[in-house]
Amino acid sequence: MRTVFPGRTQVAISDDGVVSDSTRYRGKSIAFLVAVKNDLDECGVSRDQMAFALSGELGYPVTVAQIDAIVAPTKANRMPAEWIPAWVKATGSRRLLDVLCADCGLTVATSEDREFAEFGRHQLASQDLALRLRGRL
Repeated sequence: MRTVFPGRTQVAISDDGVVSDSTRYRGKSIAFLVAVKNDLDECGVSRDQMAFALSGELGYPVTVAQIDAIVAPTKANRMPAEWIPAWVKATGSRRLLDVLCADCGLTVATSEDREFAEFGRHQLASQDLALRLRGRL
């Protein structure tokens, strides 16, 4: 096991390439790294195409070398937060959002989830109205 010190953060890298970040809870940065790698592997576009899509979405150039540095387990590079919306659009996957939200104890709501929530609000409002109307009779 070797240890590198990028800035003030201590990052330990094992011989098998597993990264552990001493500033986070165990496994949190690993889950993010795995999500990024899986998104990239499963989205069906090359890294060149991903760099082009991210550049177009962000409005400044993103290189394949930057993407490679983010997914490399032996590098301490992290994806900038401002890249996350562009990444989700480019890959079509909400996996990164799921990982981030899970760390906060939240979940990502789909449009169907929002529709069900709105339906539930209307149901509760109509039940409340029915109870108030019955009370007046």
